[in-house]
Amino acid sequence: MNHIDKIPLSDLAQEFVQESIKRKQKIRLIVVSIVSVIILVLAGMAIYANVQRVEAEKQAEIAKEQKIKAKISEQKAKVEKRVAQSILAANLPNASNGYYEQALLSSVQLYNDEDTLLTRSNLLRVLQAQKRRKKFLYNDSGVNNVAFHPNGKIIVSGDDNGIIKLWNLDTGKQIGKLLRGHFGSVNNIIFSPDGKILASSKREDNVELWNTEIRELLDKASGDSNSSVTFSPDGKTLVSGGNVSPDGKTLVSRGKDRTVRLWNVETKQQLGKPLVGHSSWITSTVFSPDGKIIASGSIDDTVRLWNVETRQPICEPLVAHFASVNSVAFSPDGKTLVSGSWDKTIRLWDVEKKIVLGEPLSGYSEPVESVAFSPDGKTIASASGNHNHTVSFWDIKTKESFGKQLIGHDKYIRSITFSPDSKILASGSDDYTVRLWDVQTKKLLGEPLMAHSEIYSVAFSPNGKILASGSLDGTVILWDIETRKQLGKLIGHTSSISSLAFSPDGKTLVSGSWDKTIRLWDVKTKRLIGKPIIGHLDHVNSVIFSPDGQTIASGSSDHTVILWNVKTRQQLGTLVGHDLTVSSVKFSFDGKTLASGSWDGTIRLWDVETRQPIGEPLVGHTFHIRSVDFSPDGKNLISGGYEYDNYGAVKLWDIDPESWKKQACAIANRNFSHEEWEKYMGDRPHEKTCPDLPKDTLGAIELAKEARELLKQGKTEEAKEKFALAREWDENVVFGD
Repeated sequence: MNHIDKIPLSDLAQEFVQESIKRKQKIRLIVVSIVSVIILVLAGMAIYANVQRVEAEKQAEIAKEQKIKAKISEQKAKVEKRVAQSILAANLPNASNGYYEQALLSSVQLYNDEDTLLTRSNLLRVLQAQKRRKKFLYNDSGVNNVAFHPNGKIIVSGDDNGIIKLWNLDTGKQIGKLLRGHFGSVNNIIFSPDGKILASSKREDNVELWNTEIRELLDKASGDSNSSVTFSPDGKTLVSGGNVSPDGKTLVSRGKDRTVRLWNVETKQQLGKPLVGHSSWITSTVFSPDGKIIASGSIDDTVRLWNVETRQPICEPLVAHFASVNSVAFSPDGKTLVSGSWDKTIRLWDVEKKIVLGEPLSGYSEPVESVAFSPDGKTIASASGNHNHTVSFWDIKTKESFGKQLIGHDKYIRSITFSPDSKILASGSDDYTVRLWDVQTKKLLGEPLMAHSEIYSVAFSPNGKILASGSLDGTVILWDIETRKQLGKLIGHTSSISSLAFSPDGKTLVSGSWDKTIRLWDVKTKRLIGKPIIGHLDHVNSVIFSPDGQTIASGSSDHTVILWNVKTRQQLGTLVGHDLTVSSVKFSFDGKTLASGSWDGTIRLWDVETRQPIGEPLVGHTFHIRSVDFSPDGKNLISGGYEYDNYGAVKLWDIDPESWKKQACAIANRNFSHEEWEKYMGDRPHEKTCPDLPKDTLGAIELAKEARELLKQGKTEEAKEKFALAREWDENVVFGD
């Protein structure tokens, strides 16, 4: 048999095979199921672990954010605490100014750490506190004359009852008995250079000499009526009618003609022109100990400081007395000025650089109605009001007027503005005209643009091709600068147009009116955009677009400034602080700061984002402020307006925080000592707050003292180490300090 024949399986065998196959399939299924379950469990565990990880990371991130927030809150609290400390220090009465120096340094350091509204406001506020830092002593009657003793610790005063009193500067208390000799008002008093003799004069023609130690009358001499008396520097000569400079070469005199005059003692000739600034009879003049400054007091209630070399005012008038200032005198170190007044007070002043830069730009005999910076920042223009009807130009660097005045208007000039390229000045007047002037040649460009009514506001479009004028009759006219033709008249307001401003893109014009509304106009179609914006309760006097065109600021006779969202026309906030009409508002060129000028005589700076005031109000004008404007670099602000004597004034203000820092450092003239640093700044490493000054002058002086003591004890090496550290803190300290 060549092959094996297949033998069919029995039924039993076939059943066995089938069962074996089923068993294997079942086992395979069980294994797959177990593996699947394991995989699912592992996957679930992985997902759970990932969820836990994500949650843990989330919690860690939350914890990190909370830690950061806590640190920020802690830092903010420290800053606020330091700000509070510096504000408190600025207001603490201390004759040595120790606390004030700490306040200045604290405010600078906080600003160095972070430039915020809080730190900027504090820096300005502490600087402004300097103007409030003055003492006063009460007298029973009007004080006619005051003087410092050469030792700087005693003040003498003479009053209109013929009585002379000596005062202790530190305690403010009267010293010893009254000196009675004159039967009339004591007109002038002065110490001899050695302080041993006091000379006094009265209005009845005689001079009395007093021994200051025993307080007895030594002698009498005749003199000129109403004259001042002063000793020559060597004490050998007594001069009546003026004050002699410390070097004995110059005499200063004053008079009823409101002027201060300087004279060469040797030649008896006048030096230069008279110093003009007081608005009434000048009662007293005095040289500073270094001969560089003259102080003058006047019946106009003010004290003025003059630079002897330039014969120009140094700063704003010192205003605090409410009656005639009859006498002024410097302390021996020149840091303090004392003034006596008919208001029965004696006041002490800190002679330091003020925040306002320079004096009012003199030259006007009437109010200043409008001021404007040229876009290039080099020139200021100012317009007068009632009688002269002129426009003047001022050089921003020299603070002097230049070129001839623009003469042409017949009535009140209400508004002036420069073209964007600074080449043309437009002026609007009550004489119904708008005039265009060539800034370089100071000549009128063509015929006046004859308008509709008295012109209250003029504004150039950003491209300089269109001029808008708003008038008393409530209408706005758009003018083509090249053709001098009217482009259209905008009608809608029901009262005078007080202010106009173009949006940065030149497509929209905003107008403010005495009808209490603000309106937006499409320059191309000459149509009103939407409904009038209503919110002020009185005249709208000034409107301006922010540099990004998204916000409008408006100032009103309701004493408020309102910020508006241009798109929604909704109020963003109301700035409250002025006591009278807000006459002018302007944005800085970066849009972060808003300035507002008011009839209350103050200017306020506002942080646009937070809508909070920056520092205290800027005080310098004595009456209505009519106009304010920023310099293009944002570092200066100008203001123009009325003064109480009906004269006009243009003032230039320093609003640069970096400049404030330099001023604060100049006044403090030192850095924190290590001890002060730890008190005010905590455990952070000591650093220079004012980079150009020694690291720790006070500490260096103390170390030098310790070094000297160690040297006396024979500890030479320790003394050397101490002194080396002292020189490290202040290289100017010497072993003999």
